[in-house]
Amino acid sequence: MSTLADILRPKSLDEFLGQSHLLGKNSILKNAINNDSIRSMILFGPSGTGKTTLAEIIANKTNSNFIRMNATTAKTADVREAINGAKVSKDLEKKKTLVAIDELHRFPKNIQDLLLPHVENQTLILIGITTQNPFHSVNHALISRSIIFEFKPLSKKDMLQVIKKTIQYYKDKNVGIDKKSAQYLLSMSGGDARRIITAIEFIVESGNEINIDTCKQVMPTKFSTIDKDTAIYDGLSALQGSIQASDVDGAIFWLGQIINTNGDIESVCRRLLVTASEDVGCCNPIALIHTYAAVKSALIVGLPEAKIILSSATAYLAMNPRSKAAHDAINKSIKLDLSEDIRIPNWLRDCHYEGCEQLGHGKYMDGQNIDIYTKFPVKLFEPVNGDEIDLMKGNEKLWNSR
Repeated sequence: MSTLADILRPKSLDEFLGQSHLLGKNSILKNAINNDSIRSMILFGPSGTGKTTLAEIIANKTNSNFIRMNATTAKTADVREAINGAKVSKDLEKKKTLVAIDELHRFPKNIQDLLLPHVENQTLILIGITTQNPFHSVNHALISRSIIFEFKPLSKKDMLQVIKKTIQYYKDKNVGIDKKSAQYLLSMSGGDARRIITAIEFIVESGNEINIDTCKQVMPTKFSTIDKDTAIYDGLSALQGSIQASDVDGAIFWLGQIINTNGDIESVCRRLLVTASEDVGCCNPIALIHTYAAVKSALIVGLPEAKIILSSATAYLAMNPRSKAAHDAINKSIKLDLSEDIRIPNWLRDCHYEGCEQLGHGKYMDGQNIDIYTKFPVKLFEPVNGDEIDLMKGNEKLWNSR
């Protein structure tokens, strides 16, 4: 028996909601579908945003053979069968074969590799569908042979149309929805059309009215806008970016999203330590000590209380002055090392072995014989803010006194 989400699935581009950045007027993807000139592509983005629906629309419009499979159930033999069938169609019928693979990221590397040469020579036209960023989960060689299209969560305007279409389906049952309930579903769905349709279907089919109470029962928690599998990348990036922008509220919001999505406080702790050094650095040397103390405390305490400690550390970092001087200095040094032939001078070489004196190694040992020390010829660390400016002034005064 089909679910209501399948029954209400758009059958044409005219019915399709959302993704105007991909399917707007005269867009490349829309023209390719209408002209039946599809090339291998990967559709990625959150659940309930239309990826599988678009694949179904392509299947309805194309004159090519169309094969559907799901990477969670398909085996190597299924893929080989699809490849062999596509070869026959190409050689005998001069006909293309489109293969739509749901959950593409679930295929192990050996199966993704199996697809590779046949995507390369266009025996198969791949339509990969995944909720995960393909650059983290799909064979890079397969990515290079495909066009990547990113799907976004549906807007509230589009989601409102989904609600109206779902309510319209139940018109014979005199089903309605009040504004408060509709707004609640919109705010809790995270732009996932399937989630809203499924919630309304469950309420109605179980013999209940759609009101704020029943909506809260079927959708008690907000659907996170961060996917569990990508929180480690996108969520942490949003956290650090907000700290860099001195956006205290934004940083704490993204911290909460990460914790709420997968509870991975270890990754948060590592990122906060990096941020304390990379974005605050020497302009407030205490920031790293403060953050380290918070991180250790959070790991000892654990959730749920750890979120309070991490919130405090996040706010503290976001309110600090900024300096990337240490970050920039080490990157300059690495580039310099790769481009210049700079060798360790004899007087700085290891001298903890018998015979080092004969080689002239280590004469500047434990800070002795300061007169033989020559300052490094390239300026790498450029102080820009806070304590590091005063510290550098002191350092320069020391050198000037020698």
